[in-house]
Amino acid sequence: MLCAGCAPAAAGGAALLWPETADPYVRLTRDATRTAELNFGLDSSLNAAATLKTRAWREGFAKRWAHAYALAPGEAEDFLAGQVREHGQATEIVLSLAAERSKLAVLRPEDPLWRVSLVQGGETYRPLDIAPLEKDRWPAEKLGLFFPYASRWRTFYGLRFPRLAAGPATLVVTGPVGRMEFTWEHFE
Repeated sequence: MLCAGCAPAAAGGAALLWPETADPYVRLTRDATRTAELNFGLDSSLNAAATLKTRAWREGFAKRWAHAYALAPGEAEDFLAGQVREHGQATEIVLSLAAERSKLAVLRPEDPLWRVSLVQGGETYRPLDIAPLEKDRWPAEKLGLFFPYASRWRTFYGLRFPRLAAGPATLVVTGPVGRMEFTWEHFE
């Protein structure tokens, strides 16, 4: 009888401990994100997460942004319209890297360590742009709100590719220390 009275509190506790069980945006981001890890040597590793900015993810992002920044209804609609417009212009992925040796977590457009490409239907596409998410515009608290897997050890990059068609696609990050692949079966 005592346990029956605690059931509602236990359900709320689960949502507190595991927010993805209650937060639709966290679930949406988890569904749009793929992870990979490289281990080399006994004490070195590289952990990566790639979030594809699908239309559904952008809609959730716009809603969360509007709530976090208390946008007026017209501002929220404009922000969402901007996200939809950007979605139609390019394929965008947010890639985060965490490495014990920090130079492994650095990406540049003409990088000697890493080659980044997006593969779809036998075609390989190079990024139009690789840009770090700058810490002054994306402080840790903001990253954590919009990318729940964020941590202070991760470096975040925005990758822009030509707009791809719907269908499966794979982001490939490869270089001398290994290869990581992130595949989205229902790419849109």
